[in-house]
Amino acid sequence: MKANELEFHSLLGTVTTSMGEHFINLNVINKSGKTVALMPDDNNPSSGYVLKPGYSTSILKATQGNKPVIFRAKDSNSNVFLINGKTAIMLKPSPSKGSKPFSFEIKAKGQG
Repeated sequence: MKANELEFHSLLGTVTTSMGEHFINLNVINKSGKTVALMPDDNNPSSGYVLKPGYSTSILKATQGNKPVIFRAKDSNSNVFLINGKTAIMLKPSPSKGSKPFSFEIKAKGQG
């Protein structure tokens, strides 16, 4: 283990994380027909990233370390929306702001 790394244990097994600023680069399109918030499990930002229906946006999320971040999409009534067909998506931050973006779309359950 390197000097700038930490080790923690989870249900997924032992994970080694790097410290320092890391980034998640996202390209998101909201095809759900509703305004939704893309909510990261680290609660930063606490109200999530608000996405209007039909809009596409790019997001650069800064994190401290490379611990994976789980994203969920919900509306103001706490209805869950799908991210690339799943209720949640886990992304690992990169040390580079210019890393290749993760691209995904948000849809309502049952939406084709």
